[in-house]
Amino acid sequence: MYETIHQIGKGKAKEVSYMDTQFAEDIAQNEPLFRKINREARSIPQSPYTGRWVALLRGRVVAIADTMEEAVQKLRKIEPDRFKGLVFEASGDYETVDYILEVV
Repeated sequence: MYETIHQIGKGKAKEVSYMDTQFAEDIAQNEPLFRKINREARSIPQSPYTGRWVALLRGRVVAIADTMEEAVQKLRKIEPDRFKGLVFEASGDYETVDYILEVV
C-alpha cells in the first residue's frame, strides 16, 4: 500500500533521531505543494515552473531558479538549517521507478 514519507516518519518517530523526525514533518508540510507543482510543470509547458528548480519551505514556494545551486542558495538565505526545506526540479519525473540490476 502507498504511504507518504510523512506517514512512514510518523510511524517510526520513537525509533528515529530528531533529524529524521524533523525531516518527516518538513516533508509533510511540503509534499502536497511539491506534487501540485510537479504535475503542473509536467503537463503545462507554459507554467512558470517548467524547466526550473523550486525551493519550498513550510508548504510555500520561497524561490524559483534556473539552477539547483541558485535555488538552494536562496532557500538558505531564508532558512539556514540544512535539514529544512525542499529543492526539486519542477519538471522531474518522480513517479517512475527505475530498477538497477546487478549482474554477477
